[in-house]
Amino acid sequence: MAGKLTCVIFALGICNAYSLELKQMLILSRHNLRTPLTGGLQSMSPKIWPKWDYAPGELTKKGALLEEYLGEYFAEWMKYQGLIPEGCPEADSVFVYANTRQRCKDTAKAFVDAAFRNCSIPVNFKNITEMDPIFNPVIHNSSEAFKEQCISEMSKKLNETDLRDVYLELNRITDIKDSQICKEESYCDLVNDTTDIVYKVGEEPNVAGPLFIANCMVDAFLMRYYEGLPEGDIAWGEIKTDEQWNLLTRVVKGNLNVRFNLPKSAKDVARPLLQYIKEMLSSNKTLTLLVGHDSNLNSVIAALGFKLFKLPGQLEISPIGAKLVFQRWSDEENDFLKVEFVYQSWPQIRNAEQLSLLNPPKNITMYFNNLSDEDGFYRWSEFEIACGMAGQAILYLFVLGTCSFANSLELKQMLILSRHNLRTPLTGGLQSMSPKIWPKWDYAPGELTEKGALLEGYLGEYFAEWMKYQGLIPEGCPEADSVFVYANTRQRCKDTAKAFVDAAFRNCSIPVNFKNITEMDPIFNPVIHNSSEAFKEQCISEMSKKLNETDLRDVYLELNRITDIKDSQICKEESYCDLVNDTSDIVFKVGEEPNVTGPLFIADCLVDAFLMRYYEGLPLGDIAWGEIKTDEQWNLLARVVKGYLNVRLNLPKSAKDFARPLLQYIKEMLSSNKPLTLLVGHDSNLNSVIAALGFKQFKLPGQLEISPIGAKLVFQRWTDGENDFLKVEYVYQSWPQIRNAEQLSLLNPPKNITMQMKTGYIAGVSLKVYCEIFANSLELKQVLILSRHNVRTPFADNLQSLSPNVWPKWEDAPGELTKKGALLEGYHGQYFSQWLDQQQLIPEGCPEQNSVFVHTNTIQRTKDTAMAFLDAAFHNCSIPVDYENILEMDPIFYPDAHNTEAVKQQIISEISKKLNETDLKDVYLELNRIANLKDSQICKEQSYCDLVNDTGDIVYKVGEEPVISGPLYIAFSMVDAFLMGYYEGLPEEDIAWGEIKTDEQWNLLIKAVNARQDIRFNLPKSSKELAKPLVQYIKEMLSSNKTLTLLVGHDFNLHSVIAALGFKLFKLPGQLENSPIGAKLVFQRWSDGVNDFLRVEYVYQSLPQIRNAEQLSLLNPPKNITMYFNNMSDENGFYRWSEFESILRDVTE
Repeated sequence: MAGKLTCVIFALGICNAYSLELKQMLILSRHNLRTPLTGGLQSMSPKIWPKWDYAPGELTKKGALLEEYLGEYFAEWMKYQGLIPEGCPEADSVFVYANTRQRCKDTAKAFVDAAFRNCSIPVNFKNITEMDPIFNPVIHNSSEAFKEQCISEMSKKLNETDLRDVYLELNRITDIKDSQICKEESYCDLVNDTTDIVYKVGEEPNVAGPLFIANCMVDAFLMRYYEGLPEGDIAWGEIKTDEQWNLLTRVVKGNLNVRFNLPKSAKDVARPLLQYIKEMLSSNKTLTLLVGHDSNLNSVIAALGFKLFKLPGQLEISPIGAKLVFQRWSDEENDFLKVEFVYQSWPQIRNAEQLSLLNPPKNITMYFNNLSDEDGFYRWSEFEIACGMAGQAILYLFVLGTCSFANSLELKQMLILSRHNLRTPLTGGLQSMSPKIWPKWDYAPGELTEKGALLEGYLGEYFAEWMKYQGLIPEGCPEADSVFVYANTRQRCKDTAKAFVDAAFRNCSIPVNFKNITEMDPIFNPVIHNSSEAFKEQCISEMSKKLNETDLRDVYLELNRITDIKDSQICKEESYCDLVNDTSDIVFKVGEEPNVTGPLFIADCLVDAFLMRYYEGLPLGDIAWGEIKTDEQWNLLARVVKGYLNVRLNLPKSAKDFARPLLQYIKEMLSSNKPLTLLVGHDSNLNSVIAALGFKQFKLPGQLEISPIGAKLVFQRWTDGENDFLKVEYVYQSWPQIRNAEQLSLLNPPKNITMQMKTGYIAGVSLKVYCEIFANSLELKQVLILSRHNVRTPFADNLQSLSPNVWPKWEDAPGELTKKGALLEGYHGQYFSQWLDQQQLIPEGCPEQNSVFVHTNTIQRTKDTAMAFLDAAFHNCSIPVDYENILEMDPIFYPDAHNTEAVKQQIISEISKKLNETDLKDVYLELNRIANLKDSQICKEQSYCDLVNDTGDIVYKVGEEPVISGPLYIAFSMVDAFLMGYYEGLPEEDIAWGEIKTDEQWNLLIKAVNARQDIRFNLPKSSKELAKPLVQYIKEMLSSNKTLTLLVGHDFNLHSVIAALGFKLFKLPGQLENSPIGAKLVFQRWSDGVNDFLRVEYVYQSLPQIRNAEQLSLLNPPKNITMYFNNMSDENGFYRWSEFESILRDVTE
């Protein structure tokens, strides 16, 4: 390949990981939803523009509401991070400053009033009518040299901005030719009129003409859309599709880019605001909120040298209410900077969705062009904004660590290797495989269907959008000879290529190249080339091994049933009557594809035919004669397609021979000067290339196939100006995207994963290349799961004493696993079984004897949780559940102390400190109200009448778990009962007597549950003592020969082990609890053949997954996060096993 392709491999431990605490935050915000800025809209169209109830440029009621939602969310998040306390923040710790415009002041007020209700935090602003100089992005430098530089940058941006299609559409929508602005100012045709640059010291850099007019128009349409008005009342009903919005919003981006995204000149425009940001970040303010305009966001981003970015779920680059969030984090020795861009998505704004930790706004991490980061963090000491002479803001940036590249990357070249899209079944012999009548298609076997062309067109449109966004291809038609398309000779390949390019480059006449022959093109024909006996032996050996490892008995049984193959023609004529017991044979012949005959071939033909009907969108009753009714059946049957491809082509040694001509062609095209190459072939091409290049195993979320129709292996060449870097992604349409023919766009993209090579990493994050430490492929060798039991009844048998209200009755005794709990755990078992099979740790069917070990606590809910998991994961495999046959708790799972009175005093001291630091006043007030505690039995008999003012005691004896009596225990008992009712799926009116009506109330009340566990078990000094027996047991099991160990205990086991092993603080998206029912800490041992590595993940069901009893699978997995240690260095969540062993020894010895 031309240029230097580099992948840097770093040693484990170079990038140190710290436990960080948030110390300070500054938010630079755009105001929220306003009316259009200009009062002159009526001059731009003869049509009647709708009227607003506000003056131009004013914040609307909905804008205030949206900003309140952002305020509530940020308050939740900051409290969660421990930056601000519950209730009102300390005096002078929060500072709010806004521009003088009403929309800015009222935005700031809406934010603080919602974030800090009744706290009387003032909004500061200058009492002047003009713009505040801090927020006014005007030109300060009066030199001729600066003027030339600025006009040059603006002109370059303007010339690069092709808005012809937008202008044509706006001409049509507005009838500008009949407008007042046409008659009076001669702006009659946005396409052919001229945009002029307006440069004046003391004013904003600006434009006049079509770009200004178009921006005013689209801004007005956008504000109506955001306001939530019917689509018929927006742009006179002329905007009817997402494509039109995608097109029109390019004007808004273009206007901001031309005026403010100026790498050199933006420092002058943003200077006063940058100086103010510097001062506020140097102050003692915990939180600063600055509210200005999109021009402020864009000029600051350009001046500070952030990399290019995109906002998923948005069409604007600085939408209303958007926030640039500067965060100062500390590890007690050093401070670090992280910057995030937080914004509401397109639907969140239009639908006025309330935000919370469960429904957060969108956010992306911002990266600097000239500074090295570690996961988005930069050393604070090396980040300084200063103002130099001549009005230039200077950013001093120094290198942090050695784990990333200091320069911005630019996309220079792309090669797409694609499978054709949706086709008819390949074989015309399906009728012989079943006595049932097969449905007829309107096409010959193996031909692209009309829907296949439509789906490929959607992919073409998406890729064109993405490539233009990345600057690889221009708007309009690409340069001559810059795009090259080559397809196999089959109709389905040629027509797929044509559908792609016709949609990506409309009216550009880009040819599809192919050989004019009837047979397969040798480049795309994955046949055996090597005629040596040694190669034959190697290939047959690899195929035989794969075939023997592929257990499809359950699939074959199901296909026997569905097809009645025993009564088929193929049974009568070829004796294939029972897929289970008939034999698959390997077919090896030089010049032909490696193949198999018998059950595997027949099953693949059958399932392929069913799949194509499903993708085509036919009613389920017309697919497989209506016999496939569940996701489980599809999951089962799709294994045949994977198996067939794996046996034939996923052969690490032999695949290089099959893929040789195609790999050679790929090499040549990547060495050419073509910015874009599209090669269209077959699933066999994708699979053989992936195997030959040594990519790691992967999975495709949202898909059942490993190379679905239309799937694309995308090779990307990025450059930093000195070196070239490679990134490879696998882009594909999900199961629903194909069946429902969903149109794709940057707002609804296809699925994609980054591909990793066994020898290094094929680049990672967009515009940020990094390399993996491992020189060899990793293989999963062992898993240990530490699990909490699933849904149970409330613990307390004295709930009735806590409220005069009547509590709902449960069918089970207190603390017992419910039927729904068993069902949910069964779903966990099914998911883990699929995952373990996918990782090739435990294949389908029963695991080897003694390879799986299960041990639980003695309590019914833990034993039955384990049984539910096992029954679903390994059905009919008779794996026993091991537990101590005693009445009391198993000492392994019981968090007691085994040492001295001194240890007891240390634990009490830590619990007391936590208890004193925990403010639950708002929770207690709400529970007093909900439960009518003052009229309860516990009030009359034990004088607990007011949770706010009553007190509790720490009860702790050596050999027993620590207990806190009083308000915290009572509050926990209540909220736990409400939660279990919610999880159980009870109607909301039967939970807390219908008194919990909002997410905010759940967010508030759950603090009692989380606080109780945190106070009792998240003890930095004492946690090792509390968790010692269980950690010792974990250590022993990880040292055993067990492939899978399942330990089922309680939430306090998870808490104490997490604290004892020194994991960093974490949060669980989609959950309120810190250790929800059924949650699992999953210890994984991976090996590269030389060294072992540890990865730990926290796997759990989200709030909706539990309440709605959602079935889990690889297509609908549980939630999971990667866990990170405080005192160990990781690489992408992997740790050296030897370092982990030292932590285990530290806890247990």
